[in-house]
Amino acid sequence: MKKDEQSETILVIDEEGILRLSDSSEPSHGRHGLHRVRFSHLADSDVYTMFHPSGQQGAIPGSVLVDGRDCSRPFSVSAEMFGAEDDKVRVALERLAAPRSGVPADSPRERLNPLGAFVRQNGQWASAHVQIVRVRQELDSRFSGLYETGLLADKKVSVIGLGSVGAPIVDLLAKSMVGGFFLMDPDRIDPANVVRHLAVLPDIGRKKPAFMEQLVRAKNPDAVVQTFWEAVTRKNIELVRRIVQKSDLVICATDERDSRVIPNRICVEEKKPLLIVGAFTRGYGCQILYVRPFESPCYQCFLSLLPPQQEEISSARQASAIAYADHPVAIEPGLAVDLLPVSTMAAKIAIQELLRDKPTTLRSLDEDLTAPLYLWFNRREAGTDAENLRPLRCGIDGLRILRWYGVSLPQNPECPVCGDFLGKASARLGITITPEDIARFAESGRIEKGSQEWVNTL
Repeated sequence: MKKDEQSETILVIDEEGILRLSDSSEPSHGRHGLHRVRFSHLADSDVYTMFHPSGQQGAIPGSVLVDGRDCSRPFSVSAEMFGAEDDKVRVALERLAAPRSGVPADSPRERLNPLGAFVRQNGQWASAHVQIVRVRQELDSRFSGLYETGLLADKKVSVIGLGSVGAPIVDLLAKSMVGGFFLMDPDRIDPANVVRHLAVLPDIGRKKPAFMEQLVRAKNPDAVVQTFWEAVTRKNIELVRRIVQKSDLVICATDERDSRVIPNRICVEEKKPLLIVGAFTRGYGCQILYVRPFESPCYQCFLSLLPPQQEEISSARQASAIAYADHPVAIEPGLAVDLLPVSTMAAKIAIQELLRDKPTTLRSLDEDLTAPLYLWFNRREAGTDAENLRPLRCGIDGLRILRWYGVSLPQNPECPVCGDFLGKASARLGITITPEDIARFAESGRIEKGSQEWVNTL
């Protein structure tokens, strides 16, 4: 291919991101308007993209020259006129004032005009086509009429557990333009995840939080994401508390009870809403507990008021945690299609919670999403509480499979997390238990205050 020969390669560039980059960062190599950036590119693709406002999202090094002031008119730009030695992509852009007549007041006041674009192929520079898009404007326009664009940009959500249930929840919230995420999970992606997870085979071995951060930024370049590659334990309670304090909503999509009990207690203490999301064995059903501190039952209430639910055993780590030496526990995950309903419903409830007291046509759902517990059954699984449910068919009455049901639950007045446990226990036992007694017991270090063992002991 001869130098500057035209190719079919396309460079897709976010206009808003480039303008922000030009306004906020120092030029590279001492040249006015020149910025070092990185493009994303798939090996078998003829498209290079640059969407992140910092210009540092992808793996392909390149340079962007904004304004073209160093290029003489008429604009005849070649790849050799600017850039760095290791560039694979070079783009020259002219910054112009946008026409103001007959356009909405919030329309862009500036636009970019491509002067020249080049990609290095087989050691030679080849001209490329440029497609300039306004990512934020295009993404926001999809929500017009539902809620004001950018309404969720200042909202922050913590998601604990980024497996086959938690990952799609994050994906849906990123698509809804939630602006901040705290993502926590101690696992890496393994081969068994691929058939149920958003990850694919080339992602095997990656840390789940890192994978999900990349996915969020690919959906919403403006999102602020913090990741934590660790499990929720009693050793990092204060870290979890700091995350909860910064969040508008916490979503727990984990397998282990401790990883639910701890966030539940912290969310109640910090008065932050919490969704606890999970599936039953082999994905025969799913449930969502919607905890609104001191307004609805918390997870500890749920454990004390209902018989134990059979939780899904979806990983070797979870199976080994509950197995006996002579009684191994089988790993019985559900199909991906069995888990998507709970992820979708959880995201729906999450969005409604984040939009609380905001002007939106979704406001009518406030009358629908009031239950503390939501149940869904995928099938009539033998030996479970769903075995005798009636077929879906055309019926509209009673419990049936493949439908969501809101379930009313009372708060437990003796709940050690959200109820008057101390007063009720004292009255029932005919003794006086003071807060100081509880504090001394907790400070002994034998059992942590608020844990399940602490509840059972008392």
